[in-house]
Amino acid sequence: EHGAMTIKEALPIIEEILSAFKAFSGEVVISLHPRMAPNVYKPLVEKYGFQCVFGNVDIWLKKASIFFAASSSTTIYSSLLMGVHTVALNHIQPRSNIFRDFTSLTYIEQDAGIEIDAVIRHPKLNLSDLIRLDQELLSKNLVTDGRCGERNLNVIQGLLTLDVKK
Repeated sequence: EHGAMTIKEALPIIEEILSAFKAFSGEVVISLHPRMAPNVYKPLVEKYGFQCVFGNVDIWLKKASIFFAASSSTTIYSSLLMGVHTVALNHIQPRSNIFRDFTSLTYIEQDAGIEIDAVIRHPKLNLSDLIRLDQELLSKNLVTDGRCGERNLNVIQGLLTLDVKK
C-alpha cells in the first residue's frame, strides 16, 4: 500500500505472518490498511479462518487483548493510549524506529513465524505498568509538543513579510 514492494513480493510475507497466528486460540481480526485492495487480501485472510475488517480500527481495537501492527503504523498511538498490548512487526523493509522509546511496545525483528508465537505466549513482565508509563509519555506530549500549527503559522507569516528583491 505504500509502494515499498510489489503485491507479488508482499503476499508471501503476509502469508507468513498470517500463518503464525493460526495456532492462536483466540479470535484473530485482520484490519486492512485503507489503501489495500480488499479483493487481493481477503481470500488470504479467509484461508486461515480469520475475520477481515475495513475502516475505523478504534471500533474493535479497544476490545483486543493484543495488537500487531506495522512498526510505522500510527494506529500504535491509539493502541498504547487504550492500554492494549502492542507489537510492532519490524521485519519488513523499510525498518522503522518511530516508536522505539515506548517500553511496553514489543518489536518483532526477524522471523514472524517464531516470534509472534513467543510474544503471544510470553508477554513482557509488568506489561500493565509499562503501558501506563507509555501513556504518561504520550500525555506529556513527548512525541509532539502540540505546537506544530503555531510553528507552521510563524513560518507562513515570515514568508508573507519576507522582502524579496528581484
